Amino acid sequence: MKYSQKGLSLAQQVGDLTLIGWANKLIGMIYLDRGQYGRSREYLQKALSAFEQSGERGMMAYTYALMARSYSLESQYEQAIKYGLKAAELYEKLGNKNESARLYLQLAQLCKRQKNYQKAAEYEEKARTLLGEGEKR
Repeated sequence: MKYSQKGLSLAQQVGDLTLIGWANKLIGMIYLDRGQYGRSREYLQKALSAFEQSGERGMMAYTYALMARSYSLESQYEQAIKYGLKAAELYEKLGNKNESARLYLQLAQLCKRQKNYQKAAEYEEKARTLLGEGEKR
């Protein structure tokens, strides 16, 4: 953690938004692994802001997925679905159909936990469609 915070400080001194985003994401991931979900989301939100400003759309998608995971681990399924959907849609726009499909399957599992089986089926179908298109290449 000490080195990650040092990296963040250096990135801020240089003013490189991409590096600031990476450093915040890394710190957020450390807190996520430690089970400190609120702290994790603080840093992940900062990372999202930096990635949005620098145009790092792939890292935005990845960070949205991390946000979804943090909410899911706290059983905050509505928020997890909100961020997971942002990640899945952005990955799809970026052409990463496999990652998008993986996230839609995770969204389906979250919906099943909420007993929303219709929405779960919709997400599963979306994942199958994406995977089917990916195999046609």
